[in-house]
Amino acid sequence: MKNLAKNLAIAGMLVVAASAAGAQERKVQFAGEAGFFSGDEYTGSGLLLGFRVDFNLSKSIMISPELLLSAGQDYGWGVMFPSCTLNYRLGTVFFGAGIGTIAVFEAPLMAKIQVGAKSRHWTLAGFIQTGAGSTFAGVTAGYIF
Repeated sequence: MKNLAKNLAIAGMLVVAASAAGAQERKVQFAGEAGFFSGDEYTGSGLLLGFRVDFNLSKSIMISPELLLSAGQDYGWGVMFPSCTLNYRLGTVFFGAGIGTIAVFEAPLMAKIQVGAKSRHWTLAGFIQTGAGSTFAGVTAGYIF
């Protein structure tokens, strides 16, 4: 009986160790995203589709360049919102700040603030981007490949 308990304990520890090793994130992760944005008279509002790359520098720090294309009411497809944020993670929750622009308007750099959640296979984020006389906010959801 003692051997059975000992073997079960060892098997349990191996399963836990294997799960923890498998749950570690890759250093570089790619995500496809979709969402919605709403802004002022310059940016309008509409749907977003794009991708994001997360460079996980440590357990709590990640750098995330992102490129979103919009299907706005006024502009159709093709308004690009490139940005890059430095994010701090607390478990699944992250918040960050960075820079971005509106490529179609050749706008100067704008400040971007975002808050979100990230798991092994999905990401959800809300953001505000402001500067150059324009402000817009949005929400994106993504699948991490």
